[in-house]
Amino acid sequence: MDAGNWQPLPDSSYLSFKDSISIQALHLDSSKGSPGVKLNIDGSSHGNPGESGGVGVLRDPHGGVIFAFHRYYDHASNTIVEAQAILDGITLCSKLGFSRIIVESDSKVVVEAAADPSAHCP
Repeated sequence: MDAGNWQPLPDSSYLSFKDSISIQALHLDSSKGSPGVKLNIDGSSHGNPGESGGVGVLRDPHGGVIFAFHRYYDHASNTIVEAQAILDGITLCSKLGFSRIIVESDSKVVVEAAADPSAHCP
């Protein structure tokens, strides 16, 4: 897959999500549903809890950017922000038709909670 296969989304190429998150996206038809699509997520807060935000980027198997997003979460803890960024990223993937994705996060607490259905995120 090379850059020549990328096509902009219809209309303005911006999608709105919950009126407070936006993404600029391109899609590659042959990568939809590919097991090699990876969603990298990060969240942070200024203080814990404090003013916070999350970001994410979805990449194709060759590292090309499919979409990126950011969102302001107001006052929250690092763990809550990381979990919310993962939820937002997965929701955006679903809206764009990606059903099989790899999610990568640097939050050990959130990753362990996601891997264990009986775990509860603090």
